[in-house]
Amino acid sequence: MSVLVVEDDARLATFLEVLVRRCGLTCHRLDSGELALDAIRTEKYSVVLLDLMLPGMSGFEVVRSLRATHPHLLRRIIVLTAASQASIDRQLESQSMIWQVIRKPFDVGELSAAIDDCSRFHTTDWPTRQELSSWLADRAQSGGAAAVVVAAIDRMELHAVAAHGFRSRLIRKSFPLPLAAGYPICVAARTGKPVWLASVSGGVEYPLCSIWTQSGSQAIAALPMRRHDAVVGAIGWSFAHVQEFNDKQRAHLLEAAAGCVAMIPATLRGYLQIS
Repeated sequence: MSVLVVEDDARLATFLEVLVRRCGLTCHRLDSGELALDAIRTEKYSVVLLDLMLPGMSGFEVVRSLRATHPHLLRRIIVLTAASQASIDRQLESQSMIWQVIRKPFDVGELSAAIDDCSRFHTTDWPTRQELSSWLADRAQSGGAAAVVVAAIDRMELHAVAAHGFRSRLIRKSFPLPLAAGYPICVAARTGKPVWLASVSGGVEYPLCSIWTQSGSQAIAALPMRRHDAVVGAIGWSFAHVQEFNDKQRAHLLEAAAGCVAMIPATLRGYLQIS
């Protein structure tokens, strides 16, 4: 893979091309939003340096089009812009989905680091489905959980990515879930905050707990998964017994959530492993 530079200022584009090559990466240049949109959709580029103020189709429009058709590719975009922060906040609705926004004039070191990090991330060799399943089984055992499910956000829904300990039929029947639903795992993904239910028995009701109670859950922990400050999904833990959720256990489960997101590709689609 290589880097795509989308910039209509010829001198700046030349400088960016030199900078990219100094990072040890190949580079391709375009000065048109229309051409850039087609090129990005080929998924050939691990990084896209995108100017927002382009003639014709602007960078804002490129981002909007990608969000509608290829939202997973937004994580490959580094925006370079001289636009005001107010303009960015108003027009760049997908700002949280983009890898990074860097203001002009930019710091060369900051941009080089962003290019390197983004490229490394999108050329990583991800674990196989079986490796991810085994990893979940190990974390469930060490955390005292009977079952665990990992779900990723895609177009305002939570899609099951991998699971351990749940009946496959229940997982396939229950997902995808609307992000706005009241399930603990949806609440964690929607709010970006952990949900700790020490008990779901004894008359204590929580909105839409059936996915868990059907599996005999007596306690639930649902934790958001973050990638570069953006919530990309959630991990839900099911326990066969009422839990205390002391500081040590919470820290273990939070660490597992952070480790899990690092194992799941940003381009994930239809990647479901149940064991």
